[in-house]
Amino acid sequence: AVSLDLVDGSLKATLWRMALYGGDGRGTLIVNVADPVPSFSGDIRLQGVDAGPMLNDAVGLDRLAGQGRLTLSISGEGRTADDIALSLRGNGAFAVDEGTIDGIAPPAIIRGLESGTFDVRRDSTAKTAFSLLAGSFDINHGLAKTRNLRLRSPSVSLDADGVVNLPRETLNILVNPGPVSKEQGGGVAAVAEHLAPLRIEGPLTGLRIGFADNALMAGSDGSGPVFSIPGLVLRERGSAKRRQLTD
Repeated sequence: AVSLDLVDGSLKATLWRMALYGGDGRGTLIVNVADPVPSFSGDIRLQGVDAGPMLNDAVGLDRLAGQGRLTLSISGEGRTADDIALSLRGNGAFAVDEGTIDGIAPPAIIRGLESGTFDVRRDSTAKTAFSLLAGSFDINHGLAKTRNLRLRSPSVSLDADGVVNLPRETLNILVNPGPVSKEQGGGVAAVAEHLAPLRIEGPLTGLRIGFADNALMAGSDGSGPVFSIPGLVLRERGSAKRRQLTD
């Protein structure tokens, strides 16, 4: 159920517990149109929702599936969509449990990196199962920053931090592959433990991926090339942490 209250040019909408995307949602939204510059603030809580359909409807993302939860406090002001995007501020957290990501197979990418091949083309048959995809974020002037984005699965463990530029619809994320025990990931573990950080950046409609300290990049729209890499940075040795290349 939704209740509406209008007081002195401010409209407050309260969403009581409501069935939403297979789960339930609640929250409040306040819109102030009495001031010279309209403003809004919102507080949203979602629990047990089907992340796939929700993300597809919200941002057109059709690769992720799983049961999710979200908390979001956000506010902004402006007369145009661009002004509002630049003013956005707030914070939130999300988690998706026991889900899948379509088109990406981290174990295959890691095995390719081990052999000197960097293949980032989308594989329509690939599906990565994970136990947890979660993180929190702060929003300031339209920039959503995270320092604890994490993915956990039997085959790979990833930690990431970075920023999403909401007005420009771009992102810049640094991904650090973590160690995976052999009992969980088989032969992949020995490689993932020493894999160099990767960077994902660019517009949301055409992301690029590459080594964090290397200009080598490739598109993620399914048409990106396969790179042959003569050596990969897999280990750091010595007090100065000199990078070693391994064929």
